[in-house]
Parts: sequence; C-alpha cells; structure tokens
Amino acid sequence: MIKLYTTLLCLGLSLGVFAERDSVITLDTNDVFFNLEDGSETFADRHSWHLAFTLGNRDVSILTNEGFGVELFLASSNMADWASFDTSGMSWDNLYNSTEMWEEGALNLAGQSVHPDYGWGTYNQISKDVNAIRFFVLKLGDGSFKKLRINKMTAAGVYTFDYENLDGSNSQSQTIDKANYDARNFVYFNVQTNSVLDIEPLSNSWDLVFTKYMAEIQAGPTVAYYPVSGIKLNRGLRVAQREGIEASSNDTSNLSWSTTITEIGYDWKSFNRTTFIYDIQDSLAFFVKKPNGEVWKLVFTGYEGSGQGKYIFDSEKISEGSGTIGLEESMTKEINFYPNPSKGILYFSDQVDHVSVYNTMGQLVYERRETLKSIDVNGLNTGSYFVKMSNENSSSHRTLIIE
Repeated sequence: MIKLYTTLLCLGLSLGVFAERDSVITLDTNDVFFNLEDGSETFADRHSWHLAFTLGNRDVSILTNEGFGVELFLASSNMADWASFDTSGMSWDNLYNSTEMWEEGALNLAGQSVHPDYGWGTYNQISKDVNAIRFFVLKLGDGSFKKLRINKMTAAGVYTFDYENLDGSNSQSQTIDKANYDARNFVYFNVQTNSVLDIEPLSNSWDLVFTKYMAEIQAGPTVAYYPVSGIKLNRGLRVAQREGIEASSNDTSNLSWSTTITEIGYDWKSFNRTTFIYDIQDSLAFFVKKPNGEVWKLVFTGYEGSGQGKYIFDSEKISEGSGTIGLEESMTKEINFYPNPSKGILYFSDQVDHVSVYNTMGQLVYERRETLKSIDVNGLNTGSYFVKMSNENSSSHRTLIIE
C-alpha cells in the first residue's frame, strides 16, 4: 500500500483554532482509510477483491465489492439445486450491501437478516454454527459469472465456501479463519485468484473510508441504485449533519447523532452540467464523535472526479471529550445481557437506547426505544429469540433463551 497524496496546513495550535486543510485522492481505484487525528491515509486497492468477510465476534456479514462492479443475485433457496442449477428460472434482482450498517452485507440481505436467518445461512442452536440455506450468482466486474455458496461459519469463526462457473467447471473451495485477522473489521477475498487478502488497516487506526458503493438515488419518478463516490464511517463512531448555519461555527447544540455508516456519504456534492464541475452544498458541516467524546468538524470545500476522486475538506477538532474509553477498546466492546436463559428481568451489561426482540420466524415481538438498563421478558413464550441492542457507541446481536 502506497501513500499517494496528502497536504496538511496548520492554521493554529489551540483547540478550536487548530484546523487542517486535507486532500484525499483515491484515483478512482483505491479505498482510502483516513485518520482524523493525524491526517494519515492507508490505501487499499479497490480492484483487488470481490468479497469481504466480517471479523466481528459472531457477526456473519459478507459484503460484495460494489465499487469494483461486482453484482450479486439470489440463485436458489434450495441447496439441492446447486449441482444442476439453471439460470433460466432465476430472478435477476440485485442484492446490495446495506448503507446503514457494516453488519448487513449483500449476502445477508437475501433473507430476513434476523436470527436465525442471516441471508446466506441459518443459525443452528445445537452446534452454534451458521449453515448454508441459499446460494448465489456472482457477476464480476469483467462480466463473468460464478456460482457461490457459503457452506458454513463455525462457532469458532471459521468460514468455508465454494464457487465455480455456472456450468460447474473450475470449482474452487476456500477456508477463512477469523482468528488469523485480529483487530480489523473485514478480511477480503479475490475470486479470480482464489486468494485471501489482508489489506484493511487496524480498526483503531482510521475513522473514515473514502470509497465507492451503491446507493438509492431518485431518477425522475423512480428510485434506483447507482454507483456513487462517497465516505463511510468506521464502527463505533457517530456523525451529525448541520445545515443552515455558517460552516465556521462550532455550535453542536441540538444535533441529531447517527451511527449510519453513509451519513456523510456522497450527496454533499452535485455535478453541475453547465459548468461541468462539482458544486458543494453551502452552510453544511459534519461532526464526527469518537467513542471517548472527542468531536471533529468536517467542511467539504471541493471535489474533483473524472477518474481522480479528489476530496478537499477542512477538518477541525472542536472538543477533546471527557471520556476515557479509547477507540480500540470501544471497537471490541459489545453489549451483552444476563441471565440467559431467562425467566423474567433481563439486565444489560451497558445502557441501551434501543432494544428489539424477534422470534425464530423473524417477527418483531418486543421493542423499546428509550434509555434502558433492563427489560421484563416475562410476557414472552418459552423458546429461542434474537435480541438486537444498541446505544451511542455500539450495537450487538444476541440469542436469548426464555425458560
């Protein structure tokens, strides 16, 4: 990975005065992982991979490389069709990565994406493995096609998967062990070379990634997916968007903070078909809050496309924060609950702002959107449930047994 370009201009030394003029160039082929604190950049070749496998504990997210033109389609929900698969009966509806969270990749959105159905596979309560229930057609950027099935993710975090040509030729198998890639969000895979790629920097070393992805865009009377160049947020961070106030202001009162990874996204810029340059939205500022309470302000001042992908922005630290939790600690901290199995009151290991409980059919049976340290599950029938919990800093998914 080679650092291509960055410029830093120090305008002052004290908090609230210190600012940086940053430029990030992706050259339209790179993902650039950016650290707000020191302005450092780590480059990853976006054209080197097709699939990304999550390394989160018990997380089962699998992404497709939409920035490299990779497309995903559901082939069949009957694994017996694998050997004699015929595309003539297949629905060619694209599956896309979630723009809300890293935990839902395109392969997860083939199903209900709630316990025990994780799209590509379903959770086995006895073995604790996630086993294949669907397989897919993968279209690569060069127009070629592959059949793909994720056979299993074991309770220990080992993926096994197969892929081959649509006619069954050139069959390949691969295994990826999460334990081999500690302290990162994802490990990557190249289908054409059958190789595992460790190209992402450590999770605690970056805040924003400048990349390409598919987003829903209003196109006349309809909404359709289009590739966009934009910015995604690292796990554990929050962002707020402020409009209608002079961008130089550091006022953060009455902001609405979000964990949506594309909250900064792409639409702070728009292409002017008269001048053929990008216009930047006036009086727009983004505020990024780290897990320890430190706040940075971002103001975009320019963007150049045409294969260059140059982002120009001012960044300023406006609050040191008062927390003591470091980014690395926050990335690995997950919300849990006890006792489990439970008969009545369920206590959370950390304060939560939103909790939802689903049954094994994927139906929402309980939900609360308020600050909580516990909930009463006595009204639920005995059996297995899936609980989603979130607060300002993290979100977790857990299986709950009601006795």
